Amino acid sequence: MDSKVVNKLIRSEVWPVLRRQGFSKFDSRNAWRYRGPLVDVVNFQSFNSHLASGIGCTTFSFALNLGVFLRGSASDRRVKRDPNGLARPQEYECSFRADLKKRTPVDGFERADIFYVAPDGSTMAAVLRETICLLQEQGPPWFAAFEDLGSVVRAMTENQTPAKWTEALGLGASGRPGSYNACDLLASLQVERHSQSPDSVSASDCLDAIDATVGARLDIFAPGYTTPIQIEIESHRIRDLLTRIGSPISVPPDEPAIVQSECKLLGRNWSTSSTTDPIESTNPAIISARECLWPHLRANGFVEFSDRLAHRPIGYSIEVVSFVPMDPVEKRANKYPDGLFRMGLGIFWPTLAERDDVRRNRSGEFRPKHGECHLQMWLMPAVRGAFAGPTCFDSAEPALTALRQDAEAWFSLCRNAETFGRLLDKPDWQILVCHPTMRGHGSSRSVFRALLRFALSAQSPEAREDHLRAAYQAVNHHSEHLRPRLMSWVQNVELRFANIEPR
Repeated sequence: MDSKVVNKLIRSEVWPVLRRQGFSKFDSRNAWRYRGPLVDVVNFQSFNSHLASGIGCTTFSFALNLGVFLRGSASDRRVKRDPNGLARPQEYECSFRADLKKRTPVDGFERADIFYVAPDGSTMAAVLRETICLLQEQGPPWFAAFEDLGSVVRAMTENQTPAKWTEALGLGASGRPGSYNACDLLASLQVERHSQSPDSVSASDCLDAIDATVGARLDIFAPGYTTPIQIEIESHRIRDLLTRIGSPISVPPDEPAIVQSECKLLGRNWSTSSTTDPIESTNPAIISARECLWPHLRANGFVEFSDRLAHRPIGYSIEVVSFVPMDPVEKRANKYPDGLFRMGLGIFWPTLAERDDVRRNRSGEFRPKHGECHLQMWLMPAVRGAFAGPTCFDSAEPALTALRQDAEAWFSLCRNAETFGRLLDKPDWQILVCHPTMRGHGSSRSVFRALLRFALSAQSPEAREDHLRAAYQAVNHHSEHLRPRLMSWVQNVELRFANIEPR
């Protein structure tokens, strides 16, 4: 007996049973069924020699797993596809997972989740009979529980009674409740449910779920560890959810015009369908920031420069412009032409510094890198070429235009406590729509958001106390393992502000 024999028996004895249930795609150990937005998966999990030795079974024994994958969810872009583009998710990639257990130890093996195949094959017949019985009796009702998306949403929502067969939903790729993947899954379910039966209530539920998704992503953003291409992908994802709602998205008209309308998340620069022909690069080499861009910044108060960084100390903060040539890996993967680069903006508040290893000049003054800034944004050209992402520049002229208009407007917005405070009062999804590449401000309930507002209200003792109190309260919003570090950060910030005189 070996794995090849087991695979042959699965193919001859089990796959016909699943084929009668509507499963249409198979490989040696997996079966897939497609029904609307869902992909059902049955998986016979095999074991390598190390794992089999630890369990005490043979390598050709197996576990029997079920999965339900939601097409259009965040993980959809990562799963493998067949030559026709049909998704072939693995069971471990599914949003919902369950394992079927033996009703009795028909194979003489104690663990109910392991179907033991003896070295001589003597247990194979009993194991196959039990497997087929489980797939006929327990598999169908488990899969059927996901036909009503409303029941699934209720099962995932706190303090709601789950539908039958979803009492023990196995959340797989969706992660823990409250995580970005779990929030995105719930938003995807809400949007799919709304598309099947649109109404104003479900549209509102969609926006609430999308807002939670945006907030969860903002909370796990770590300065210096999220690349522009990741930000583009995340923003595209939220755009996709918003456009799938199918009703007009209302953003308050009093929003300051910080970027061109084309650069907002629902503008044409974020559309996945190109409206222009690919543009051949006219700049075979990367431009020099010192020669082409820094003279403009020098005329506008920036005082320290390197080949890729420009700094402007102003008030309690340091404003940063970063010149970032295209990453070679991204360039090769996307077959981008030469000469592309990005322009990053950042603001650093020394009184909010969490670490002591932030970049400094020879005088010991903070001169942070873009990734070390508390608040960050990537500029976007007003006209996007078809060959590159929304944040890619191909020449000095559009970069200078963006620096003159959008960079100065964004810095001005962030210096004004009242105006910036009004922006931060908006739902997280609305902030993302208006500023799709801005990161670092955290969700509305985060320590990061409260400390930013605290720093901006330094000249107002009353407002400062309110925001400091909010920062202490926000510590409990974060995961338990982060709370000691965040609490220490808030305490240090309070001490620093207590030792400085208002300017």
